[in-house]
Amino acid sequence: MLFLIIYLRILMNSTTEKIFVCGAGIAGMFSAYYLKKSNPNLDIVLIDKSDSVGGLLKSFQYENYGIFDVGIHTLYQTGIDQIDEVVLGVLEQEEWSELPGDIGGTYVNGILQTGSPYIDLRNIETNEKPIWLGELLEAAVVENDESDNALEYLVNHFGNSLATKVMAPILEKVFKTKASELNTMAVKLLPMNRIVAFDDLPMQDLMLSSKIRSRVAIPNQRNLKEEYKSNKKGFYPKKLGLGFYVKAFMDDFLKMGGHIWTNSQIAKINISSNEICSLNVIKNNEEFTVENVKGLCWGAGLPVLSWVLDPGFTKELNFDPPLKNAIVNVVTSKNVDRFKDLQYVYVLDGGYSIFRVAIYKNYCPNMDNELNKISLEILYLKDEEEGLEDKILQEMINIGIVDCKNDLSFFQLEKLTAGVPRPTQKNISSIRDIRNNISAKKINNLICVGSLAEDNLYFQSDILKDALKKLKHFANI
Repeated sequence: MLFLIIYLRILMNSTTEKIFVCGAGIAGMFSAYYLKKSNPNLDIVLIDKSDSVGGLLKSFQYENYGIFDVGIHTLYQTGIDQIDEVVLGVLEQEEWSELPGDIGGTYVNGILQTGSPYIDLRNIETNEKPIWLGELLEAAVVENDESDNALEYLVNHFGNSLATKVMAPILEKVFKTKASELNTMAVKLLPMNRIVAFDDLPMQDLMLSSKIRSRVAIPNQRNLKEEYKSNKKGFYPKKLGLGFYVKAFMDDFLKMGGHIWTNSQIAKINISSNEICSLNVIKNNEEFTVENVKGLCWGAGLPVLSWVLDPGFTKELNFDPPLKNAIVNVVTSKNVDRFKDLQYVYVLDGGYSIFRVAIYKNYCPNMDNELNKISLEILYLKDEEEGLEDKILQEMINIGIVDCKNDLSFFQLEKLTAGVPRPTQKNISSIRDIRNNISAKKINNLICVGSLAEDNLYFQSDILKDALKKLKHFANI
């Protein structure tokens, strides 16, 4: 502890200009690394309130059963060298597995769909299907993009029948909120902007229309023509576990002279003449003042920043509570070949707490052992906690992950503290109010990165592109 205090005193009283990066998820990690690599003379401090860096890229380590991720993720090329060289350059090329596309499935209406992650109307028995398809084609012709909420978006995109009878109930199941109260972003967070409606042969011709293509998916994603595929490759470490990747990332950052403070948080931001001049930082329950702050890159969520900058304003905001979130890591003796080459499966049936299933062998074919590892992402409400493990087990049986409890050689429920913010109109509106309030303060050496730092900013590639644009201006590089 004495060494830590001495180290902190030296750094905090140093006359070298320091940039703090708050939040050590993918946006914060990239920002800290990029700034240090671009300007080695800067003192870059990456700070996070948890006891380790990585955010959702962390891994769990279990005796006898090895590594599981905190929800398995793919790292994608962005096509921008300044990003890809940082994010993917941490590991050598031979240390990456290049994934054969983004191969996903869906469990809906009691059926495991392996052809596409989008809902397959061909599996729904109804006499109304001709009406649904007629409304869908009419919506494609009219192409009305003006939507105030998720329900309106679905109606404009698919027609009234499909929207209200198929799509909206699924959104409401996942986010436990009426579709009319959800922001349009909710549709983008799930495979909900397209449906499967036609067999492969007619669909190949229909794909020629961009209006149809934006609404209707090919029934077997593996048959998608090259011209329609993304040219951005996805990667996962050959050595199982994104925690391995995070360690390599941070080892490089430290070798360059960067600093990492865990178990730390910014308690106060001191501003003079529209510039952040110093920070009050709490580390291991000790509060220090850091002088000579050149700037602050905030990637720990706008509500937290708002609370530090303007607690009175933040108190007046009205947020819908987040969904509780957990990861269930399992090893099963049952063969997982039922999932074929699927990397993940969305579970969209009503009443299920399982939201997503990830099959490790299809991310990491070079796994060190033959364990059938699967991770389940769970979304639930507080009043659904009782009996949650038994409920998850029954859902696993229904989906076909196991036949019975005896198929499980390992089952570990990990409850995550942060929860999942609901993409409701109320929450998105409050985030916009926060952004506007922060912007009105005109703090010249503050930038915000990460999820929802800007409107509709959620996906990894978009987050990194936004961060790069701001970092270039921020550091005058």
